Amino acid sequence: MSQAAAITRTGKVAGARDWLGRYLAELLLMITVAGLLAGGLAALAGAGAVRDGAWFAVGCCGAAYALWAMIDSLRRRRLGVDAIALLAVGVRWPSGSCWPRR
Repeated sequence: MSQAAAITRTGKVAGARDWLGRYLAELLLMITVAGLLAGGLAALAGAGAVRDGAWFAVGCCGAAYALWAMIDSLRRRRLGVDAIALLAVGVRWPSGSCWPRR
């Protein structure tokens, strides 16, 4: 690969990283709202498996964003409430205590 091609490729990657850094919160908000709406519509339609899958995906998005925010705050040597939220989700999720009883 030529040096010019490497510089162009690096510039594209840096540009994508900058764009993602600027719009990550808005992107996750749109994904979360769409997942909640899909889960709500599936619940109204009686599709329990689809509802659970949609809401599980929304929960994963929330946990991923909390993890990203916590890592970002730790890089700045601050610890925020995101760490508490992530610990609460992380402890309850594997135990199954947050899932509805059937």
